[in-house]
Amino acid sequence: MFTETTVKRAIQREAEQITSPRQLDAQILTLFERHHQTRPLPKPKRLYRASVIAACCMMLFTGVAYASSVLYILHTDSVQLEVTKDSAVNLPQATVKEISESLYDVQSQLAPGENAYAYVPELAQRNLPAVIRVANPTLFPDLTAWKEAITPYAAAVKLPTDIPQDFNLEGGRLQQAMEGTDPDKLNTYETTLKQTSQQTGGKLSWVKAETVQAPQLGINTPNLLYTNKRNGQIQLSFQVIPDANTAVSVKTGDFATAEKVSVHGKEAYISKQDNNFLTKTGYYLELSWIEAANGQSIVYQISTDDAAVTKDELLRMAASMK
Repeated sequence: MFTETTVKRAIQREAEQITSPRQLDAQILTLFERHHQTRPLPKPKRLYRASVIAACCMMLFTGVAYASSVLYILHTDSVQLEVTKDSAVNLPQATVKEISESLYDVQSQLAPGENAYAYVPELAQRNLPAVIRVANPTLFPDLTAWKEAITPYAAAVKLPTDIPQDFNLEGGRLQQAMEGTDPDKLNTYETTLKQTSQQTGGKLSWVKAETVQAPQLGINTPNLLYTNKRNGQIQLSFQVIPDANTAVSVKTGDFATAEKVSVHGKEAYISKQDNNFLTKTGYYLELSWIEAANGQSIVYQISTDDAAVTKDELLRMAASMK
């Protein structure tokens, strides 16, 4: 793992014992480097958002995460994905249900392929990212057409042959139903949507956005969708990150759990949440791992909102991918 990982882990162990203001980051790093005679931390050339569907609420942050607990870390030689637990992300169950119903109500008003930006005041009040991109993703039953549409992601696509009973492949999509927001778009929409929310006093304000014609690296997450008769879903998603000393840091609620497993001989994690407002059921089980290929790092995620699906079934899906 590159130097950033080693330094961050060492600082994390110390940071968990204290609460320090963020302005001390630079001083602490300088003292650490001087004491251990290490070279300065390389600044990532790019920062990418992981898909927000992967947690109750995800945020990019830089610097040291004080008083937070690392849930898991995935990495290649030049890319690192770190997920930490933070009590600030915890939401009451009633609030989770309310936000979920509001977001999926917006989705129900979108035609296939349409997108919207939604502003959630409750999240803003908790100092959490309050703008979420909601989509009714176009479904490609023809996977050949889907692969053509998702270049340069196509090289990452591996199809599983072992699918949980009762699930069938519906097709491929260019993005997920709920995703993070491009920082440029955030600046464009957040102020207006916040004003609308304050004027109307509603639980959520939203506006239609541009249609995704091709996935944008770091923002959209192409995926394969499997469904069953219970309306349960399994998603196999692909997040391609160019190798450029990239760090992705994510926060999730401190009730999330993770178990270390192995996929294709690589370190992987199965995480679980029972209070996720980005799914219809509130339940979320995900298997995540990262691989390096063709000068890129690829984050694979197999996830489900169906509590009847087991972690062993997700592992078998991953093991059968070719």
